[in-house]
Amino acid sequence: MVERGFGLQEIEQELESFPVIVAEQYRSGREILSADWNDSELIAWATCGLLMARQTIRSWEAAAEYFRVSIEVKAVLPFQHLMLWAESGELLCKESPAVAVAYFRSSPTCVGVLEIADVRNWCRLGGSLYQGTWKSSALATKFFDASALLLAAVNYRELERLIGFVAKLAQRSYDMAQDCLELSQEVFPHLGENKNEFISLIMTMASGSWREVRECFETAARILPRIESGQRAHFLTLAEQLSSDGERNVAQFLKEGSNGLLQVDSGLHADLLKFADTLLPVHSASVLEFLKSTPRLLDRISLEQLGIWFTEGMAVLKDNNDGGMAFFRIQSTRSEQLLDLLSSVVELNRVKDVLRMYCQALAGASMDIAPTHELVQKSIGWVSRENPTTEGSTVYLPPVADQYAGKEENFGLFKVVATHQIAHLEFGSFEFNIDKPSTVFQDLRPRLMSLQFVQNQLQTKDDLMEDGNLGAEETLITDMHLFFNLLNDRQLGLDIFTVVEDGRLDTRVEHEYAGIRSHYRRVQQDSLSERPDIRTLPAREALVELLVRLSLRQDSDLFIPSAYKDEARAITRVFARVLSPSMTVEDSAEATIRIYAVISQIPNEEIPPDDWEDLDTSQEESEGTEDTSNLMDFLEQQMQESSEEGLAESDQESYSSPQDVGYRGDFKPELVQLLTKLKQSDGASDQSTTELIQET
Repeated sequence: MVERGFGLQEIEQELESFPVIVAEQYRSGREILSADWNDSELIAWATCGLLMARQTIRSWEAAAEYFRVSIEVKAVLPFQHLMLWAESGELLCKESPAVAVAYFRSSPTCVGVLEIADVRNWCRLGGSLYQGTWKSSALATKFFDASALLLAAVNYRELERLIGFVAKLAQRSYDMAQDCLELSQEVFPHLGENKNEFISLIMTMASGSWREVRECFETAARILPRIESGQRAHFLTLAEQLSSDGERNVAQFLKEGSNGLLQVDSGLHADLLKFADTLLPVHSASVLEFLKSTPRLLDRISLEQLGIWFTEGMAVLKDNNDGGMAFFRIQSTRSEQLLDLLSSVVELNRVKDVLRMYCQALAGASMDIAPTHELVQKSIGWVSRENPTTEGSTVYLPPVADQYAGKEENFGLFKVVATHQIAHLEFGSFEFNIDKPSTVFQDLRPRLMSLQFVQNQLQTKDDLMEDGNLGAEETLITDMHLFFNLLNDRQLGLDIFTVVEDGRLDTRVEHEYAGIRSHYRRVQQDSLSERPDIRTLPAREALVELLVRLSLRQDSDLFIPSAYKDEARAITRVFARVLSPSMTVEDSAEATIRIYAVISQIPNEEIPPDDWEDLDTSQEESEGTEDTSNLMDFLEQQMQESSEEGLAESDQESYSSPQDVGYRGDFKPELVQLLTKLKQSDGASDQSTTELIQET
C-alpha cells in the first residue's frame, strides 16, 4: 500500500481498488488542478484522499466527494488552506464517513463565506454534534447541509451559539434538535438584528421548557414584525427572563404578548415593556396578562393614567397573587372601578339603563337602547356600524363615546345623540303626511301631485283605492315615498330634506329641553369644526353645505359662490322660516321643495378660489307673501323632462352628498315609515317586502 511520499502513479493504482467513482473523480480533479499545481502539491492533495478512502468500509464515499469538490474549493482557498480543509475532513471521516461526505458536499457554498481561519472551526463545530449514534450522525449531516442557508443569515459567532443550543437540545431530543435546525434556515433570515436575543431565549428554554422550543421557532418570524423594531430585542429578552423564572408558556407569551402590543401605538411599546420589566420580578405570570390587557386599557386611558392604574395593580399583587392576576386581567372590581375613574371614555353598556330611562322620559313612551351594530345585523336597510339612528322603537347608539377628554362631556355627547334620535320620534319626523297642510308655506305638494303626468306615474292613495287596485305593494307605499317622487333628483331631495328637518329638530330640542341645551350647543360647535372647507366644493354641493352650516347655527364666515349669491340668499330665507319651535315636518317638506327648486338649477361646477364671498345673514329677512307661480313652472318642466327622457348629460362634477354630521346619525324617514306599515300589515309577501326595502 502507498504511504505518504509516494508518486501519483502509485496513488492512482491503489485508488482503482475502490469503487470506480473514486478513481474517476480523482482523475477529473487532477486534470484540472494540474494546470495550477506542481507535482508535490498534487501528491499532497491525492495522498489525503487516498488515506481517507482507506479508513473504513464506507470511507471511500468521502474520498470521492473530496476529489469531486476540490476544484470548486480551490477557487476560494489557497493551497495551504485547502490542505487544512482537507485534513479536517480526513479527521472527521475517521469519526463518521457519512458526516464527512456532508462536510465536503457543502464546502463549495460555505468556505467562501467563512473567514479562512473559521473553516477548520466550522468542520469541528459540525463534528461536535456526532456522538457515535445514527441519530447524532443525522443531526451532524443536517448541520452541514443547512450551513449555506444559515451562513447567509448569521455570522460565524452566531452560528456557534446556535449549534451550542442544538447540541444542548439534542441531549433532550434528537428529533426536536433536528426540527429546530431545519426551522433555523427559515427563521433566522427574518430575525434581523435580534438573532443573539433569540438564541439566548431558546438556549434558556432548552434547559427548562424545551418541549416548547419548536413552537417558538414556528412563531418567531411571525410575531416579531408586530413589535416596534427597536423593542424586539427587549421583548425577546423579557421572554428569556420569563423562561429563566420557570414560566412554562413562553411560546404563548410570544404569541399573545406580541398580539397585545400589535393593537396599540408602536410608539408606546418601549413604555409598556418597561412596565412589564417592573412586574416581572414581583409576579412573572402577570406579565402576559398585563400585555394582553393593554389594548383595552389604552382605548380608555392615557399612558400617564395607565401608570396610576399599574401602580395600584402592583400593590394588589404584593398582597395577593390571585387578586393581582385578576387586577391585570381587568377582571376584578377594584381594577374596573379604578379604570372607570381614570377613563374619559363612556361605554354604552355601562350607561345603557340610564340612557333608556332618559329617552323614555323624553318620549313619554317605552323605548329601548341598543348598540348600532345590532341594527346592521338585522339587514333591513342600515349599513353603518357607527352612526346613531332609530327605526321607530329603539334608539341605536355607538358602543363608546370618546370624543372628549372628560367622562362628563362624553356622557353628555351620548345624551345629545340620543336626544336627537328621540326628537325624530317626539316631534313627528316619521309621521309626515303628504296631504297635511304646512303651517307657514303655501302648499305646493297638492299642486304637484295634481299634475296630469304625475297622476299617470304616481297615483295617489285615494286614486289607488278608488280604482280597486290597492294590492300588497301599493298598500306599503309611504307618504315619504310619494313626496320624494315629486323631486326629479331623489338623492338631492333627500339630502336637503335631511338637513332642513335636522335643523328644525335642533331648534325644537333647544326650546323644549333646556337641560340639554349647553351640551347640545357645544356638540354643534364641535361639529362645525369638523366640516370641510366650503370653498373646496363644487357649486351645488357648496350650497347644500351652506344649509348644513346654517342648521348648526353658524352665522359668520359663510362663504358662497359669488355667481350664485342670489340663490344662496333665497335658500337662506326659506330655511330661516323652518328654524322656529312651532314648525312641523310638513313645513320641512315645503321648505325642501323650494330649496330644491333653487339648488337643482345650479350646475355642480368647480368655483375658482377668487370667486367666493361672505354671506351676511344679518341682512336676510323672512319672505313675506311668496309668489309660487315661477317655482311651479320650473318644477313642472323638470318633472316632464325626467318622465320623458331624463336630464341631459353635462360636463359638471357628479353630485356627492354632504359629509355626515356625527351626532345626527342616519336619518331614513322613508324606510322607517315603510317598516311601520310592515308591522301593521299582514298582507305583504316576503319577496315584496324585500324589494320595497331595497328600493327605499
